[in-house]
Amino acid sequence: MHMNMNMGLLTLHAGFFVKYVIEGWSLGFPTSFLAIFIPVILYVRGFTRVSEKEHGRPIMFAGGMVILAIPLNSPMMFWSMAYLWVHALIHVLVMIVAPPLIAGSKPWKAIWAGIPTSIKSSKAFTATSKISKAIFTFISEPRVALLYFVATMWSWFIPSMMSFALSSQLGMQLMHFTFVTSGMAFFINMVDSDPYVSRVPSPITRLLHILGAGVASWFAAMFLAFSSPLYPSYAATSIRTLSSLGDQQIAASIIWVLCMEPFFYTGYYNIKLFLARSDDADTKGAFFDPFKPWIKNQTKA
Repeated sequence: MHMNMNMGLLTLHAGFFVKYVIEGWSLGFPTSFLAIFIPVILYVRGFTRVSEKEHGRPIMFAGGMVILAIPLNSPMMFWSMAYLWVHALIHVLVMIVAPPLIAGSKPWKAIWAGIPTSIKSSKAFTATSKISKAIFTFISEPRVALLYFVATMWSWFIPSMMSFALSSQLGMQLMHFTFVTSGMAFFINMVDSDPYVSRVPSPITRLLHILGAGVASWFAAMFLAFSSPLYPSYAATSIRTLSSLGDQQIAASIIWVLCMEPFFYTGYYNIKLFLARSDDADTKGAFFDPFKPWIKNQTKA
C-alpha cells in the first residue's frame, strides 16, 4: 500500500511537470514577430550573401535570440501571470541578458543583406525605415537610453502598471515591447556593434552608465524584497502554490542575482577595451591616464 501511495505521488508530480512543459505555449505577436522572427529570417537569408567577416558572431546571435524567444513564447508567459518570480525572470532575460548578446554579435550587415532588394527599393520601406531610424536615434541617445532603461525597470513594478499588464493583452505586449527596446537602446551603446557606432565612445563613461543601470536594478530588487505584498492581481490567482510574500521575495532575488552577470561582463569588456586603447596610445606617446595603473593592478589581483 505504501508503495502504491508513493507511485501515485510520483505520477501526480510527473503529471504536473508535463503540464508545465507542454501547456501554455504561445506566439507573442507582435513583439516576437518584430524582434525575433523577422531578424532571424533576414539574418539566415543574408548569411550567405555577405563575406565571412560580415557574419558577426553567429553563435552569440543565436544565443541572444534563444534567450529572447523562450520567455516570450514558452509556457513562461502563461506562468508569469500566476507567479511574480516568473515575471521577474522574463523581465531580466528579455531586458538585460539578451540585448548585450544580440548587440555584441554584430548581426546588422547580414540582416541588411537579407532584406530583398525589391523591398529595399519600395517607397513604403524607405518611409518606414526613416521613421524607425529617427525613433531609435532618439531613444538610443545615451542619457535618454539610460532614463528609458531605468523607467522601464521600475514602472512595470508599480502595482497599477502590473495590473494593467496582467489584465490586458495590450498591456502585456506594451510591457514586452518596452523590455526589448529599452534593453537594446541601452546596451547597443555599451558594446561595440559594428557598423553601428556607439554614441558613448569612452569605456569609462560606459562603465558609469552600466553602474547607473545596475544600481537602479538593485534598488528595484530591494524594493520588492523589503516590501509587504504589493500585487493583489497575483494574490487573487487561484492556481498559485506559493505565498504572495514568498513569491515577491523570490522575484527580488532573481532581479538581484541575474542582473549582475550582464552588467559585470559588459563592464569587464569595457575595462579591457580601456586598457587596450591606453596601451595603444602609450606606444605613440599621445595618452596619459592616471587610472590606468590602478585598473591594471586590480585586474591582475
